[in-house]
Amino acid sequence: MIDNDLNVRGYVDLPYFSNREDLFREISQYTVTIINLFVLIFALAIILTYYVAQRLSKPLILIKNQLSQMKIGEKNLPIQWQRNDEIGLLVAEYNKMLSALDSSLDRLAESERQGAWREMAKQVAHEIKNPLTPMRLSLQHLQHSISRGDDHIEEK
Repeated sequence: MIDNDLNVRGYVDLPYFSNREDLFREISQYTVTIINLFVLIFALAIILTYYVAQRLSKPLILIKNQLSQMKIGEKNLPIQWQRNDEIGLLVAEYNKMLSALDSSLDRLAESERQGAWREMAKQVAHEIKNPLTPMRLSLQHLQHSISRGDDHIEEK
């Protein structure tokens, strides 16, 4: 570009293609470069997604394994988790429910023991009471005979 005083003010660079093939070659190189860039970005996105998915699912798999190993009536181990995040809150609730389950099982076992002792005491009382019932009836009959002044009291 030249001003009115014929001084050069700048240059304008316009691509000049002598033929159509040069133009198509230039466009195809540009297109290939763009496609390669997109493929690279896509590959990086897949790798990053895999890493993030593994990192997110690892604590959930740990919790799933602990829950699948939990058995009623046996000593279950709490999950150890150091971080105070959403998974940490979930683990804390699991550990709290585990301790509540253990105390509930202890109370249930104690209640079953007390019920067994009660049932045994009822059976013992019943076995003691059975032979005493005819004796009591005989004594009541004898008292009734004495109070009536029965003639055969000596025989009875």
